[in-house]
Amino acid sequence: MAEQAMANASDLSAHWSGVFRDWVIGWANHVTVRAAVRAVHDLISQSAKRYSGSSCEASDYDVLSEVLSNGQIVSLRRVDPRDIVAALDPLARSALVLRGIQHASIADCVLLLDVSRATLSRMRTARPSDGTASALVTI
Repeated sequence: MAEQAMANASDLSAHWSGVFRDWVIGWANHVTVRAAVRAVHDLISQSAKRYSGSSCEASDYDVLSEVLSNGQIVSLRRVDPRDIVAALDPLARSALVLRGIQHASIADCVLLLDVSRATLSRMRTARPSDGTASALVTI
């Protein structure tokens, strides 16, 4: 049913204004991301457990206001973004997509990822206990 609705909306958008086309594309992106998060829910839950032993020393506002040094920025520009994303665990990768691409709030991420706010904060400020890469500080 959802596929048919999307096909009908796409057909309509070919004859309607650019605003409607933009809305359909945005809606399709929104639905796709949420479906992907649901599809990897078990992996996200497993990743969240890895952060339970981490300590969170900074508040949300401290973490979000941190600024990378020029040297860190230069270093990051040399790294292939696909390598960075591939190194993230499922929770961090999902949070990156929701915050960085979908511009979801922290509260929305907590609800969509089905994790506590504390877990999301620990994910942003600490390395999980198994040594896999965490998300960047700016998520």
